[in-house]
Amino acid sequence: MVRAAPDIEYRPVEAENGTATLSHESHELDVNVAELWRAATGRLLVSALAILFLLVFALGFACSSEALRLIGVFGVSLLGVGAAPCQLADDLSFGERCGIAVMAGLSVSVLVGTMMVLAPLWDPVVWATIIALAAASAHVVGVRRSMIALRRAHLRVIPQLPPLRDQTRAAQISSGLTVVGTALWLFGALQLGHVTPGLGGFLPDISYAWYAGLLMLVAAIALARDGSETQIAVPVLMLIAAVTLTPSIVYGEPNSQSAIKHVALVQQILQVPKLHPDQSIYYTYSGFFSAIAWLCRIARVANPIGLAAYWPPLIALLGAIELRFLLGRVIRSGHRCWIGVMIATLADSVGQNYFSPQSEAFVIALGAFALVIAGRRGLGISRGVTLALFVLAGLVLAVTHELTPYIAGGVLIVLAVFRLVKPRWAPVAMLVPAGAWAALHQRVLAGFVNFNNLGDLANFKPVPTLASPGLVRESIVGLTTDALVLGMLMLVALASIGFVRNRRRGSAWGFIIAAGVGLVFITVNPYGNEGVFRATLFAIPWLTLIGLAAVRKPRWRWPVLAVVTTAFVTCYLVSSSGLDASDVVRASDVRVLDTYIHDAPPGSYHLEVAASGDLPTSLNPDVHNLIWNALWDGTNLHQVELHATLKPTQADLATLTAAYIAYATKFGHTPPANLFAVYSPAAAQSSDEYGVESIANSHEWLQLFVKSPHWKLMYASEGSFLFRYRPVTPAHHRTAKTKPT
Repeated sequence: MVRAAPDIEYRPVEAENGTATLSHESHELDVNVAELWRAATGRLLVSALAILFLLVFALGFACSSEALRLIGVFGVSLLGVGAAPCQLADDLSFGERCGIAVMAGLSVSVLVGTMMVLAPLWDPVVWATIIALAAASAHVVGVRRSMIALRRAHLRVIPQLPPLRDQTRAAQISSGLTVVGTALWLFGALQLGHVTPGLGGFLPDISYAWYAGLLMLVAAIALARDGSETQIAVPVLMLIAAVTLTPSIVYGEPNSQSAIKHVALVQQILQVPKLHPDQSIYYTYSGFFSAIAWLCRIARVANPIGLAAYWPPLIALLGAIELRFLLGRVIRSGHRCWIGVMIATLADSVGQNYFSPQSEAFVIALGAFALVIAGRRGLGISRGVTLALFVLAGLVLAVTHELTPYIAGGVLIVLAVFRLVKPRWAPVAMLVPAGAWAALHQRVLAGFVNFNNLGDLANFKPVPTLASPGLVRESIVGLTTDALVLGMLMLVALASIGFVRNRRRGSAWGFIIAAGVGLVFITVNPYGNEGVFRATLFAIPWLTLIGLAAVRKPRWRWPVLAVVTTAFVTCYLVSSSGLDASDVVRASDVRVLDTYIHDAPPGSYHLEVAASGDLPTSLNPDVHNLIWNALWDGTNLHQVELHATLKPTQADLATLTAAYIAYATKFGHTPPANLFAVYSPAAAQSSDEYGVESIANSHEWLQLFVKSPHWKLMYASEGSFLFRYRPVTPAHHRTAKTKPT
């Protein structure tokens, strides 16, 4: 039911019996006026926010603050440039404007960045100026239209707010809990400060106030049942912020080691803004990196590691906006939509929200789905603009990620079969650009496409990490997996109930089949045994959409919602933060990588001194990364124990070094002087967690490198080390022979 704006009066008319009633014509008129007010003020609010972010951007230069400049440039990119097409439309809601703005803003930055880097036509300021002027023109036209519409309807831009006493008691309590809960979790996160994560991440160390804040937000969501949509949207967004922003605050570093290689590639583009797409799959699908490099150059940010650290809460916010956009196209109730946003976000603990192309591609795909899904009402923009935005999303996904456009295209095929997308040829617009781009670079993709495992059930399992003899996995490893699975099972249970209740509807069948499309791709290709996580990621929106129909309208649904939300929050926290001790980046490891990139000649090798660690690495194809499993025989029990629990000797180091030299010579034609080795406490922790190598063993190997005359220490800080091999010269060899014993 549409609510009128607070300052719009309903005019009663006299009935025959003398009582005051609302005429049908008067009610329709007031509702239309209310909708006009919402559309006009929503457009004005978007333009006002764009101006605000522009001021933040300027303030960042005045205060020499990289953080403010990045916030400003992202805000202008999304609500300034991305919202420009929406500002020419009169009938969009604020949520729809934001949804289109996020998708279009991300897409434009990717498209322009890719063109500048691959063409190459690198001139960031010129392109930014051209696009900003075009966007500003659209905003000026939109603001003018809104002001004229409001004047003609004799409406104020800012309405008279209803007094607080007019709210229900539940709504008043919800507002209070939202304020107090947000203050408590923020206080708990800031009070903890920067910490080095141990087992369980920050969860065992953070104060009880933080947990109390989360519980208050859960209660606020349950009590927001009688308020406006804003009443439930705010605590939902604050709860999402609490679980995604807290790790960024308390660690101050990215939550994934893989994020660093993406940061390094962005820095590489900033230094030499040209990539050859046939050199590496990361260069082929460089849209995300090119876009970030473009925005960083405009903001005068040389190292985006700070952006990478705060990327999870940023992408979670953008994802929440796109989920609300998608769910709102099908579901009328704004309250139910925000409950869906919360459930979908908390069920997604598969670890794909770090600073990566996948995270951005998923958000763009959600926006693309919302554009063409057969909603309960049409979008308030022309069909031509809608299709142009959808085609733009298809082009962008084609150059951003190697898997996302195909899963998205498969989902659209299923929805088209059930007549749930308009136009029916939408899958073609998604799949053709991706297929054409892949065909142009098939040589690079050849090593990633493998049909040998077609139909193998092992495709659905992550890469197994077997414990070494004498070692066992830490219990936290199993707990994180169990929490992830439990969260997904709860979502599947909700979806199953919703599907059973709507099984006679074609849309229910379309959505439930769409949720399984990702699994079809994994049946064909395991995608490096990571595909099951990506398949799960693309199932979540559709499972959520069906799951929202699981509960009708009994009075007890709100207490049950509080219990279910608490369970989802618990699963999310354990699954996403349990392994932070090895997942979160150490600043010292980043400095080691920077030293290596600075000193390593082309063709150099970078050896990880740990059995199965995960270290910050470089994506530059001129240098190579190597884990030392490739240098010893995994079927030899002595060697397995030597690299797990058995104490190594200098002779063992000499054997390892010889194998390293032989490997680099054979596969990279690399001279011994260009061989490096790196030790990381995070990698050692990872090996210990998974029962692959004991901490004591990794320390013993480290001491051998430190004491060896043939390995020169290049850098050491906070437990991280970088070594470079010093070849044995004939003179040195003779001196060693004549040295007295």
